[in-house]
Amino acid sequence: MTGNMRRMAIVIHPGALGDVLLSLAAIRTIRNATSVCDIGLIAQGEAGRLLAACGEVQRLFSIESQDLSTLLSGGTLRPELQIWLQASDLTVAWMADTDGKNREMLHHVGVHQAIVRSPMSVDLLATHQEDRFLETVKSIAPGMPNEAKLLLPPSILASGKDLFGQMGIMGNHPRVAVFHPGSGSRHKCGDPVLFAKAIAYCQSNKTIPIIVGGPADDEAVAQLLHECEKRPLVIQHKELLSIAGMLAHASLFVGYDSGLTHLAARLHVPTLAIFGPTDQRRWAPKGMNVTVLIGETCRCSGWDAVRSCPDKPCLRISHQELIAACELKLKSPGMPNLYAPDRLVMSRHLC
Repeated sequence: MTGNMRRMAIVIHPGALGDVLLSLAAIRTIRNATSVCDIGLIAQGEAGRLLAACGEVQRLFSIESQDLSTLLSGGTLRPELQIWLQASDLTVAWMADTDGKNREMLHHVGVHQAIVRSPMSVDLLATHQEDRFLETVKSIAPGMPNEAKLLLPPSILASGKDLFGQMGIMGNHPRVAVFHPGSGSRHKCGDPVLFAKAIAYCQSNKTIPIIVGGPADDEAVAQLLHECEKRPLVIQHKELLSIAGMLAHASLFVGYDSGLTHLAARLHVPTLAIFGPTDQRRWAPKGMNVTVLIGETCRCSGWDAVRSCPDKPCLRISHQELIAACELKLKSPGMPNLYAPDRLVMSRHLC
């Protein structure tokens, strides 16, 4: 595009929160490599609203509004989406397209240049999912991992402080540890006793533990509360932006392979991420603020085997190891972990 018109691009990303955050370096590459001013995003609502609030994208077209299904089925698009697609210099669609129909449909609605490639493609060479997203757009620019902090606007940061106040947490710099016992699959989560022991440690060491859970985490939260000798504070069913504002003020986050774990890492909160059946070399968040904890090497040959595995040794972390990791993070927030037992893996080794 020429003249004073702002350059535009559209990104189509049907993944969940964690996958969207793993694509952030690639989204930034699209902007920087093409001198794009405005990025439109077709994605799940909460993940998209987060990136829009942080200024990473300028317009959200929510998957929940049927924009994507309408586009791929050849239906009549909303005028605004039609304008964005036709005016954009580039459309990047992170989805499979084995028969070429998705690319054909994008061209049919007026897209000028399209990259249609799934980050799950077997022909990609990179190991880590963030690098695989970058590889899909290497035709634009080589792309480099970008671990710059996700910057929340002042209004959301203030709402996080307000949420602390509503829970009775006062003071300018309270030391808060957030525990998320859930995940997209319960098979990625370990014994609730593990978190209960770490919560008890926090309660005895001038740190306020908070359990956080979304709509799919009710059972995991209830099981954890059952194991806690002294009930901690609990936040459930809050919208993602409110949780993000609260997380930004936390001194520590502890979670499994989940979108919230990736969010805490992107906010540069000192993060302990426990990985088991999912491979941390592929899926763990990156960053010097992140320490990945792993149990035994997973021996399951697929998700059917994972679901039927009774003991989950890959998630078996001793509470002493978790407490030691919590203690280190709380003493040296934002610093590299110089002490790493056998089952603690620095995520900087993933970079």
